[in-house]
Amino acid sequence: MAIFDSLLGLEATVLVDGIALKEFEDNEDESPGVGPINEYRASKTVSKYIESTSDKDYSLRLTVDQLYAIDSPSLIVKVVIDGKVMRKFVIELWTQAQQNKRLIKPNSSIVKGQTVRDPNDPTPNRGILRKFRFAKIEVTQDDSGYKDIKTDAKHIEQVGEIAFEVYRASKSERSTTGKITKTTTPPAATAVHEKALKGQAKSHSTLFGSSSTITESFVTCVEIDHLGGSPKPIAIFKFKYRSNEALKQLMVLPRTPSPSPSLPPVSADPLNLENLDGDQKRRLQAFLQELTGGGNGSPGPAPKIKRERNTDGNRESFRKKRKSRKSQVIDLTEDAEN
Repeated sequence: MAIFDSLLGLEATVLVDGIALKEFEDNEDESPGVGPINEYRASKTVSKYIESTSDKDYSLRLTVDQLYAIDSPSLIVKVVIDGKVMRKFVIELWTQAQQNKRLIKPNSSIVKGQTVRDPNDPTPNRGILRKFRFAKIEVTQDDSGYKDIKTDAKHIEQVGEIAFEVYRASKSERSTTGKITKTTTPPAATAVHEKALKGQAKSHSTLFGSSSTITESFVTCVEIDHLGGSPKPIAIFKFKYRSNEALKQLMVLPRTPSPSPSLPPVSADPLNLENLDGDQKRRLQAFLQELTGGGNGSPGPAPKIKRERNTDGNRESFRKKRKSRKSQVIDLTEDAEN
């Protein structure tokens, strides 16, 4: 769950099949933008990565517990998905608080999707729940859609993010004259040109999944004011959702190591040197001498010379003894005088 160290008691979570998705640290350095408002928002933002799976519905949960120091009658929570406001709801605090301005028990608000009125059903307090779903981004290289690259690139910049924006607010009051906020529909699952991604490791966007009829008080309008003048969030919880492979590209998850090449099987039969012929034995002997000699030019030990016994029982080398030579004087005039 995403939490603020400096603002205890607020927790945000993304759920799939009722189970909180594992969160990973977002160590990416992002520019807060120009101006004091953007700098302020950046100072109130905590960001995490989560793993998304294609065609899986997801829901969102925001919890306020007893550690939260209540300093306003209510909280307004704005749910922003892929850059668009998809849901707003109010958490009334004073009605649940004790004298020490702490909640008696944790308050968890779960958002399963977007709730809208059914245009074909005028029944009060009845509407349609359209669940949020992870949808794979289809990437194409078809240049026939090249003219839409700028539009796609602008859209892709905001895709892949879920955010809770939490604001302090005054006490809410029912209104009979209020109007339901116009519903927001996420973009259709169209393919985007690979050049629009600009190398970004983005894999999913959010679409509406299955729908169901619900009965809620969401059709009741409330009048509520932000405290402190212009709305300034006290916390922004941001979740960047990516596929498993995209998280590996971002080095958020470790890559799977490539398998080592398998070595050829070694024969279990021992080598029989007696089966080598004479030439093979000589080559093997030369090879072994090269190994024992270091193979780097350093001479190995001098080979031993086999000596045999002669007829008188003494050992004699096969080396030929150098015969002693005596000087002899030849008279070149001898024949001429005779």
